[in-house]
Amino acid sequence: MPAYKAERTLEKTYREVMTQQVVDWVIVVDDDSSDRTAEIDRTLPDTLVYSHIQNRGYGGNQKSCFCGTIITLLRSVARPNIFPKRPQLIFGEAAHTAWAV
Repeated sequence: MPAYKAERTLEKTYREVMTQQVVDWVIVVDDDSSDRTAEIDRTLPDTLVYSHIQNRGYGGNQKSCFCGTIITLLRSVARPNIFPKRPQLIFGEAAHTAWAV
């Protein structure tokens, strides 16, 4: 999930995604927000957080989201006892993401 100055909407969006029960983890990429986005996203359970040290713009943040998905996929293969609970979902999403990149 790309995030930039999302302190007002981040928790709501996170809840909407997790309520659907189709993912076990959410990847949030904070694009060097100047508000409380980074502080909030670190409090969300089942969330992997990547933070830019310099704003990369929307396209740069999207690319980081794709890379974060691929990194998560590789970690899940290397350490399946940690995450994900439903690997088929991540493999399907990673294939879609890899094709999009």
